[in-house]
Parts: sequence; C-alpha cells; structure tokens
Amino acid sequence: MWTADATCKLIQSIDAYDLLNSTQQDNQRLFRLSIPPVKALASAIGANYQATIQQVLKERESELNELHARLMLGFRHNATVPHKQQLLQAIAKDFLQLETWADVQYSG
Repeated sequence: MWTADATCKLIQSIDAYDLLNSTQQDNQRLFRLSIPPVKALASAIGANYQATIQQVLKERESELNELHARLMLGFRHNATVPHKQQLLQAIAKDFLQLETWADVQYSG
C-alpha cells in the first residue's frame, strides 16, 4: 500500500537530485531526473511504486524541464554519465543520509 509517507520520501529523493545537480560543476556528475535513477533512490527508502513516481515526476514536470534546460541535460544525458552507481550511492549517503546507502542499485 502506497502511503503519504512514501510520497514524502519520494519527493525527498527528487529534491536530493536537485541538490546534487545544483552543486556540481562537472556535467559527468549530473543526472537528468527520470524514472530509473529516481526509482533507485526511492527504493532504498521504501518508496518504489512506479505509478506514483511517474505521477510525482509529472507534477514537477515544468520545474524539472527548466532545470534540465538550464543544465543542458538532454533526454539521453544519463546514458553518458559514468559511475552512475557511485553517484547514486553518494546522493543516498550525503544528501539523504541513508544508513543503507551502499544498497542503492541503479538498474537503468
């Protein structure tokens, strides 16, 4: 059952990506927010229901599109990012302060 707490955790995950992207200078350490990387973090905090992930991303679509445009992150940007696993684990550890950060798995 999806809960309001899970939705809050999902929003927390998306905000962590925003924070990472706003603090990075290296384009190879930026993520375009899409379902696979968001789901990887959301799963680590018990918020991995894909329909809700899609809904929350849709609700924030204009904000995310502006961020992606400003950072020049195209639709295929994540395919060019090396070390995705390590970046996701760094977000989980440093921005979300998850004790289980090492369990975060990217499956995109």
